[in-house]
Amino acid sequence: MLIARRLRLQPEPTPSQIAREKDELQNRILPMLNNALEGKRYFCGDQITGYDLQVFCEIQSMMVFAEELFNQELEKQNNITDWMRRIDIIPEVQDKQREFKKIALQ
Repeated sequence: MLIARRLRLQPEPTPSQIAREKDELQNRILPMLNNALEGKRYFCGDQITGYDLQVFCEIQSMMVFAEELFNQELEKQNNITDWMRRIDIIPEVQDKQREFKKIALQ
């Protein structure tokens, strides 16, 4: 949703829509992902999978547009933070992140 709004494919959200999305992110989505990573290096075990990359890209794309909110919330989700660090050090991921940020912030 955030990307569609950034690209002006959707109207600007109302304050109540922003509050609902923030609440869903804080109280449902991030805790669910954090719990799913409990005791695991990656979502499906000890090896990285396409699912990890997909979720990582979704979180990163949202962070481009709501970085402050995500940073505050991710501080509370240790499993997600550790998992993101493991993925973030992969050189190919770093290259793609730079490309995405350059395009997204134009």
